[in-house]
Amino acid sequence: MGPTHFRIAMGRLSVLVLAAAAAFALAADAHWVEPKFHQEKRFCNSEEITCVLATDLTEGPYYINDGLVRQDITEGKEGVPLSLVVTVVDATTCNVAVDAVVDVWHCDSVGIYSHFIEQSNGDPNGAIDNSTFLRGMQLTDETGTAAFTTIYPGWYQGRVIHLHIKVHFGGEVQWDEASDNTTGLYVGGSNAFTGQLFFSDEISGEIALLPPYNTNEAERLLLGDDGIYLGGGSFGMTTVEYVDASVGASAGLVAYVTLGVDPEGDGVGDGDQGGDEPPTRPKGAVFAGHRKGGNGPVGQIGKAGLLNRKK
Repeated sequence: MGPTHFRIAMGRLSVLVLAAAAAFALAADAHWVEPKFHQEKRFCNSEEITCVLATDLTEGPYYINDGLVRQDITEGKEGVPLSLVVTVVDATTCNVAVDAVVDVWHCDSVGIYSHFIEQSNGDPNGAIDNSTFLRGMQLTDETGTAAFTTIYPGWYQGRVIHLHIKVHFGGEVQWDEASDNTTGLYVGGSNAFTGQLFFSDEISGEIALLPPYNTNEAERLLLGDDGIYLGGGSFGMTTVEYVDASVGASAGLVAYVTLGVDPEGDGVGDGDQGGDEPPTRPKGAVFAGHRKGGNGPVGQIGKAGLLNRKK
């Protein structure tokens, strides 16, 4: 696949970047795919980047700031392995953002969100629980890159498949020495961006046929039918590659996205731009839960930072 132009959502600003396709291979870890980047420049330099105005997308009803800094957010959830690679660019300077905090959360294969299992299953008055699957944070490295080991998101009534994301600046990570400083708790800081990431209908259609996704009885919307995507979500479209093209999606996927973020942005998800988050699925449709910016120019992306790095 040759270089492809794509726009990425950001807090009050957006950046038009060049994304080069990458080859990748399975790493030793069971659910982690370590992308192998080309040696040539992956993104154009700061003089060549064009920054344009855009807006955040709605946060949705299922966000809780756990502050959990960790790479692997699966917690044993079943699904197609997904390595999510996020690069953050300071849209006010077009330099990569070092030590930005990327915060992601999404539902499991049958549309269940951690902390909100009862509500996800149709009870609007359901209690908030202590589960934390498919939620986590990572710091960007010197190339502006953070990455997560997760599963491909599922879906629920009224929405296309999507993944939620925030970007924070400032604050600090209280590292857990018992984990060799690979996990920790993020405190303080400010939220500069709130958005959603999306995947092509073709990839999602392939995923929907695989277990455990094929047990999800909720109607799955396509991109063109999703009000939030139509309200600006195209800026959050990911570039997805197969781990093994001869096998297809079941072998795992790697998704890349670049976010241009204003570090001084207010990070308030703007539901007016993308439509309201649909309500939780109706009662009775119950499914078992499987259950500050950096100084470096935007240039070649190395593999550093794809694993949690010690502080």
